[in-house]
Amino acid sequence: MIRDDPAVAELVLRSILQTLALPAEEQIELYADAPCVTCILADLYRKWSTTFAGSREAAAVTKRGHQVMERLASAVRITSYPVWSTAHPCGDQECLHRSEYFSTVRCAAREALCEYGWSMAHPSLEFLPGAAEHAARLDTVQAEREQRQNAKGRTKKARLKYHRLVFDELGIIPVVSQENVAILKGRERELGIAFPGAVFEWFSLEGVAALFRERTNQDELVNEEHDDWDKLNRLGHEELI
Repeated sequence: MIRDDPAVAELVLRSILQTLALPAEEQIELYADAPCVTCILADLYRKWSTTFAGSREAAAVTKRGHQVMERLASAVRITSYPVWSTAHPCGDQECLHRSEYFSTVRCAAREALCEYGWSMAHPSLEFLPGAAEHAARLDTVQAEREQRQNAKGRTKKARLKYHRLVFDELGIIPVVSQENVAILKGRERELGIAFPGAVFEWFSLEGVAALFRERTNQDELVNEEHDDWDKLNRLGHEELI
């Protein structure tokens, strides 16, 4: 059985550590539904621990795995929370954006990999808990990465899925306009430059350009106030002369 094979137990533990050692951006991509890094840690630990629980042959690796995971848990300051619990530790969606947690757990995972002489290569999905889910997400991530690399010098594109609240506030439907794309590419050729990815992506959407043309009543009032101040400043300057 897989759970009785210490070699497999070690490969799974190594893959977990390699996953936790990934850059924060890649962790977010692989764990899109996890509220925070402690939830990622808890989920991976729970799956790993359940798989090899009660295995005499894998007991040594399992013990080492407990020690490593507890060290990681301590590194992200959740010592009061048992990382093998089935519940999510935080319930706070904002934790996902706290880069210090990703940075801390990533460093701890890399230290563990170095300690055991394991490489920091990309994790083997074959030995990673939830491999099918990770494989599907990784395919999507890889496709996006290749698309960015083929952008001919354009800097990395912004991730529109993280801007949905902004779209809602502005009343923009995130639909790419091929006409806008053609215009942007034409301007790039004319100017001999590549627009930053975020700029290109934003202005390729339908309705975005209108944000920079339309003026609301409030804008008019603000502009009138500025005009009045400009007039006063000019008058004051003329009096001084």
